[in-house]
Amino acid sequence: ITQKNVPLAPDRAPYGSEMIAATATKNRDGYWVLTYDSNVGDILAYRVDGAGVNPVPVISSAIGMTAVGQMQISPDGSTVAMNSVFGTVFDFDNATGRLSNQRDIGSFDISSRFYEKVYKGFGPSFCYSTCFSPNSKLLYLAQQTSKTDQGRETYINRILQFDLMQPTIDDFTNSVEVVYETDNPSKQDGQFSSLMNIGIDQRLWINMDSVLDVIEYPDIRGDGCTYRADVIPVPLSSAVGRGISFPTIINSDLLPAPGQKLCRPPWPELVGDTICEGECITLRVRSRNHATSWSWSAMGSRQETVVGSD
Repeated sequence: ITQKNVPLAPDRAPYGSEMIAATATKNRDGYWVLTYDSNVGDILAYRVDGAGVNPVPVISSAIGMTAVGQMQISPDGSTVAMNSVFGTVFDFDNATGRLSNQRDIGSFDISSRFYEKVYKGFGPSFCYSTCFSPNSKLLYLAQQTSKTDQGRETYINRILQFDLMQPTIDDFTNSVEVVYETDNPSKQDGQFSSLMNIGIDQRLWINMDSVLDVIEYPDIRGDGCTYRADVIPVPLSSAVGRGISFPTIINSDLLPAPGQKLCRPPWPELVGDTICEGECITLRVRSRNHATSWSWSAMGSRQETVVGSD
């Protein structure tokens, strides 16, 4: 490193946004680093490769976006998602760094499936975070909204799922599924569900300020994706009074290099509400990559070691 902390686009300062994301170039010989200039409404794509950082960005226009929220690029590098009032997706050319075909998610048509599932009966909505499924076919948004019942307002966190394979933006918008909904008691402190990221285990992790939730099978539509709440406690930061957030993940690095296969680990699941001495419990393996064999040990059980296959 010969230089560091060199500002990019200093002529655009102090404008910018929270949004930043990166993905591999088409030939995997470098990366595109994307960010959003909220003053002009431009998305800037900087190429980073063995020659360093190209200070001249590829510029694409984005209409109606805000400065806050999360930007994500699909693992296959074909789609960019950003949060505005609700959510927006773009096609992305990872050979040139250019975005196109902006599609805003949402509909105020009261007869639409989207309105029925997302807006009807709720107050104003805002989506801060977004994430793609590992197979790049589904998009998730975290919706913050509220309900009023007998004069009492309750703040709600919801996780929405959309099918990117739908042929039109209306079909895409109306493909919405609500995969999770819960009251948000921390709203009194201005805290919402925070960032979502794909993990190296191919699960989708959601930071809910003081705890991590997880979507076990994020490539599956609807309730089959299996949302689990309150999985891992998150230490509170004394500096900000809330849970530590996620770093920016390069989703394309979760895919195998050309000519290699993706190795996804099997995931064992314990079935049964309680385990009591002398009773039987069933162990079941769910594999994301069709494991050919497995083994596990349970010390002290009648059969301590089990070996088998799918």
